[in-house]
Amino acid sequence: MGIDELVIGYDLCNDYSQISYFLPADVGVTEPENLYMSEGNYPEMMPVAVCKKRGEDSWLIGEEAFRAALLGSGIMADKLMKQVAAGGTATIEGNRYTARDLLYLFLELTMKKVLEKNPRASRVGMIVFTIQKLEQGIMDSLIYCTDRMGLPREHVFIMSHTESFMYYALSQSRELWMNQVGLFDLSDEGLNYYELDIRRGVTPKIVTVKHERLEDGFSPDILDTPTGEKMADSILSSCASRLLQKKTFSTIYLGGKGFYRCQEWANVFLKTLVGGKRRVFATESIFAKGAAYAGIDHTRAESIYPYVFICEGRLTQSVYMNVVYRNTHHQLILGAAGENWYETRSTVDLIVDGETAIELQIVYTGEENKKDRTIFIPLKGIPERPNKTTRLSLTTAFTSETTMLVRVEDLGFGELFPASGWVYRDEISL
Repeated sequence: MGIDELVIGYDLCNDYSQISYFLPADVGVTEPENLYMSEGNYPEMMPVAVCKKRGEDSWLIGEEAFRAALLGSGIMADKLMKQVAAGGTATIEGNRYTARDLLYLFLELTMKKVLEKNPRASRVGMIVFTIQKLEQGIMDSLIYCTDRMGLPREHVFIMSHTESFMYYALSQSRELWMNQVGLFDLSDEGLNYYELDIRRGVTPKIVTVKHERLEDGFSPDILDTPTGEKMADSILSSCASRLLQKKTFSTIYLGGKGFYRCQEWANVFLKTLVGGKRRVFATESIFAKGAAYAGIDHTRAESIYPYVFICEGRLTQSVYMNVVYRNTHHQLILGAAGENWYETRSTVDLIVDGETAIELQIVYTGEENKKDRTIFIPLKGIPERPNKTTRLSLTTAFTSETTMLVRVEDLGFGELFPASGWVYRDEISL
């Protein structure tokens, strides 16, 4: 990547998006900048919507899309992330568009706006998307879109809100994360709580972030009335008392549009938060900024975050096999704790040496309530052959932090013992 190429952190929610970015050429800039989209109450937020101008091959996004649709001069499709997750389509002026095609238009036009705001940038060099929940259909669609945009696959990353919060928190001054760090995020998608903890008694250190969607949450719309504000303050105070008790926090962050002007209505909640000498910050674009910090770290030869990350989107366990290679015993790692599950896959060839099953060892990290275990993959059905004359192909991949797909195929052994066509498949819950 060149120093004149933008590194973008892109928070994509169902209703709105937020963008933060670095331009490596800006020497001395240590915090990503926000892209401001409008002059309203939430200028950093842009609705995830596109609108086709009637009778024209021209598209609008964000507030312009809503304005054109309201005036009747355009046809709009909104909530694109929800449509992508459902595999939806839309027919606009007789043409059928898939949801991912509309998402591509939205992202392409968004990138043009980012470049317009940064005339010194030559192009977008890297994008880190952050989304509430890692869903395979959405992730595949984002890769499809960036492929069409011409971005190399190795310059596109996708992470959960949990992981981007972790990057954001660890990129702040050290005194702000010496102890636990919390985040309350209030948006149209509900009230979510995140909690970061660092286990320092091990090498490398383990950073865990837990996420809880609070069932007693509410929509920011209730803040439109004094009665709703009092109710919100009471609900938040109760949540804070339950979640923060008997814990030592350095910092609590407040994110999402629901905490806009919270100093005016959340008096009891804020008093609860500042107890115990905690520092409290209401911060915009936490997830987008966290993704931007992750993006700039990916441009480095070596990460400045020397930790094992355990959170949504990362494996909480290591999977390995005990094998012999060149007369020496080895542990063959198929997936390591802290790796992104959607990028972790492996294919290895094995020669059977008297075994009747493949043994996979599962070792958990950061989950004290789970015991390490062994998984056996039976080799029944493979034709009998002399020892060390059966070659197998073992492929593993993950569909979530806790689900692994396994495929084993009999490759035979050259012309002497042709492949039998035997294949074993399984989905293993970890």
